[in-house]
Amino acid sequence: MSLPLVAQDRDGQVVGTLLGVPSGTVGGTVAQLPGYQQHALLSMLKRCVQVYWQLDYMLLFGEFATERDLGPYYRRQGFTVMRPGETIDVGTLLTAVPVQLGAGSGETFFYRWRGNVR
Repeated sequence: MSLPLVAQDRDGQVVGTLLGVPSGTVGGTVAQLPGYQQHALLSMLKRCVQVYWQLDYMLLFGEFATERDLGPYYRRQGFTVMRPGETIDVGTLLTAVPVQLGAGSGETFFYRWRGNVR
């Protein structure tokens, strides 16, 4: 199940988008306008987390351009933010086979486990 979310301002202009995809990946773009950025992303992110937890997903993750410095924002929303180049092992927990997840070059990886799973 894919979950496309769109945030609009009062004039109907798109100020942000977020796409959740079946792997549990959260990807979003938000307008560079400071007032819209925090509210739009927060609303979409909360909705995405709510829907995927209801569907029994165990892990949500995504990445952002490191230059955008969104780490503090995602931490406040309960996500763990990795340093650029770092990965996490999700396979051992889920399948007993090591599988690393991380971000591409110039990107920062973030993730959030549901409940006490770790």
